[in-house]
Amino acid sequence: MHAGHYRAALHDECLIEFECLEMNFALVYSIPPNRWLLALQFLLEKIPGRPLIHRLRIIQLLELDMNITFKLIWGRRLVWNIEDNNLMEDTLQFGARPNRCAISAVLLKVVTYDLIRQLIISAALFNNDAVGAYDRMLAILAAISGRRLGLPESAAKLHLAILRMMRFFVRTAYGVSPGFYGNADCLSFDLPGPGGYNSNLTAWFGDTVTRAYGVLQCSSNGPLCWHSVHLPAFQTLNALTPGLEIQSANNSLILPRKGEAFADDTDLWVSDNTTTCISLAPSEGLQQLAQRWHRVLRCIGGDLGLHKCFWTFVEFEWCNGRASYVPIEDSPHTVWLRT
Repeated sequence: MHAGHYRAALHDECLIEFECLEMNFALVYSIPPNRWLLALQFLLEKIPGRPLIHRLRIIQLLELDMNITFKLIWGRRLVWNIEDNNLMEDTLQFGARPNRCAISAVLLKVVTYDLIRQLIISAALFNNDAVGAYDRMLAILAAISGRRLGLPESAAKLHLAILRMMRFFVRTAYGVSPGFYGNADCLSFDLPGPGGYNSNLTAWFGDTVTRAYGVLQCSSNGPLCWHSVHLPAFQTLNALTPGLEIQSANNSLILPRKGEAFADDTDLWVSDNTTTCISLAPSEGLQQLAQRWHRVLRCIGGDLGLHKCFWTFVEFEWCNGRASYVPIEDSPHTVWLRT
């Protein structure tokens, strides 16, 4: 249905009531209407004039009332529950959260660099971007992590059922493809004997458990699904990584930080002045940090886009009682990852 149909229906209370009943039925019983199981995909060139297969951005057109349902449950109620209970205090995530914007993360990064300069701290920054974050995310992990943040069980089951039965058609300048692809024919979750971890998932989610990757690009619940899996990944670094500490002049205030993020773009810090664990040289700390984050992303279905990642070292040297930056040619470093 076109968005204009829904606008026209706003003038008829009977149609509005019917639509609300349909959305509530889907949420309560985790049974999606057949209309919700169709998606049109457009492929846009990331590099204009070069339609490379691996450089096409998939834009999906989904049913409006399904997206409204996702926005109501994930984009409103789940967000409010997260903010009211401060469930994301362990990560400085600035994407898709109220009263936060992208420029706030940039400002925090600039201020951090300035504090490093003022306090003369040797530090390193690992700036990274995940490859196809929404397209590679493990749907079952997003459902479990969402439940941890307060997502209703019926909503989690509904989302998994939609992903399992979704049929994707491709639309081009020549029209809509006659055929489609989907998850129902090729995805199954291998379940070991009774009592296993996956058996518990089956008991909880039933036959909607799949190995489906991705949570529907352009859906209203995509950002919150990413936040739900990004939070435990970031908390893993909190337990393993030294991070960066900023101390006040009289040492009465210590601010530990691991990094900041906007959606899947993440900045991770490490320094040599931390007191939370054994102090490491920035080069060694950055090596461990990059390796751990790479493995954590692989666990949640993602991976590092190495062509969009970079790292920065900030080191100082003293001469006649004054500190100055160490030139790049005098401070060579190498960071490598084991896959």
